Amino acid sequence: MIQKLYVVKILSVISLCLVLGACSSEEFADIEQVEFPTTNHETVSADTTRHTVQMTLIGDVETFDKKSKLSKAASSTWANGDKIYITFYNGTTTVKGEATYNSSTGWKVTYDGILASGTKLQSEVRYFQNPVTVEPQLLTLNPSSIAYEDLAATYDYDGSELVVKATLKPKTGRLRFKGKVGEKIFVTGLTFYTQFYWATNKYSTSSNNLSLTVNSDGYTQYVYVDFNSTDREIGVVGNGYAFTRKNCSANMLKAGQSGNLTIPTNDSHDTWLNGLYFKNNGYEYRFIPVVGHKDGFFLIGETEVTKYHFGVTYNGSEPITEYYRTRSTGVGYNTDLTKFTFEIWTDIQFCIPTLSQWQYAAQGGNKKVGYTYSGSNNFDDVANIGIKNVKLKAPNELGLYDMSGNAEELAYDEQNDKYVVCGGYYSSVNSCLPSYYRARPSNSSNVGLRLALKPNF
Repeated sequence: MIQKLYVVKILSVISLCLVLGACSSEEFADIEQVEFPTTNHETVSADTTRHTVQMTLIGDVETFDKKSKLSKAASSTWANGDKIYITFYNGTTTVKGEATYNSSTGWKVTYDGILASGTKLQSEVRYFQNPVTVEPQLLTLNPSSIAYEDLAATYDYDGSELVVKATLKPKTGRLRFKGKVGEKIFVTGLTFYTQFYWATNKYSTSSNNLSLTVNSDGYTQYVYVDFNSTDREIGVVGNGYAFTRKNCSANMLKAGQSGNLTIPTNDSHDTWLNGLYFKNNGYEYRFIPVVGHKDGFFLIGETEVTKYHFGVTYNGSEPITEYYRTRSTGVGYNTDLTKFTFEIWTDIQFCIPTLSQWQYAAQGGNKKVGYTYSGSNNFDDVANIGIKNVKLKAPNELGLYDMSGNAEELAYDEQNDKYVVCGGYYSSVNSCLPSYYRARPSNSSNVGLRLALKPNF
């Protein structure tokens, strides 16, 4: 996974941003979507008597990219032990039922409570393929788990014979990537289900990055997902590159729909932007890939983290410093950064760059020219004295801004197991040299930070 080096787990909502071409160059089937009514039933049946009755299921499971209609009692779809989860509505009372399939005897449903008698009574039916675990009230799911449901199902019951009519449709779209056999990627910007709690019909989700490998057929496995924000963006990180695709087509990842995306490369990445883009408080933060470092590939922030990312609007384009971070979060300056949760993004674990990573990136990485400062031999081209808005001066060879001048930046000195500060102006221009660093001061309003990501390939 993309994981922390020495840490920093980050909080709120992660999303990928900007406006570029829609994801229309790939083939996605355009399938009409059906809107289902919602219910406001609150009361669960007080009768806890357990009943088991034979059940006939009219309908089937709708496959991806196809449609199906209610049919005669279906059997070909089902295997021994398959379960469906049914919520029966009896007026304002709900009755929970769990139906199990047997190829010899068909469906039997167990429920607690009293079913209403009548025809075309309201129910909800759910079915899960590839759950991780199944417990009496809880299913654990992952990106390979498929959730199907019919929220407008009906049932007929005359006191002895139970017939349920449902067409189970996929709850999400699905997506896979095409690439070189054996290639491993991490994907950000997507949400998948992690749990289903039967008692309340509630789902839990996660936006953790996905780890995928291209199989022998040239494709990764399908993942059953949705976008984690209305920005509809996907980020892909491979070993030595990172790209973001923005404003993906509205047809992409519709429920019941399949899609294929070709993994972008440095040589071919039409409609993909170089780098990973994240957003908090409406403000974007970009990570730039860095290759050739002695400890392997990593990504580092294009700029220092600004006040805007912490919700500080006054001079918001300036780097967030220890002083403002303390005021914004109420967490003391001397908090151990390996345990400190920066209140910015969630689910992706960022870190403070190591000292050698920071210095390597500041010197231009594998594009190093040998400038005196980060990006130029002329101090004024790339550096500000004191705290100023980010990106006012020219970037270095990698496209990184303000690595000379502006705020001093935190880095982790692995050899001496301590935090240091780099890059900012401190007493003379010599402190802005890419090789310069000093001990983290005990208290300073001039210390900011630039985040990093370390993919674990």
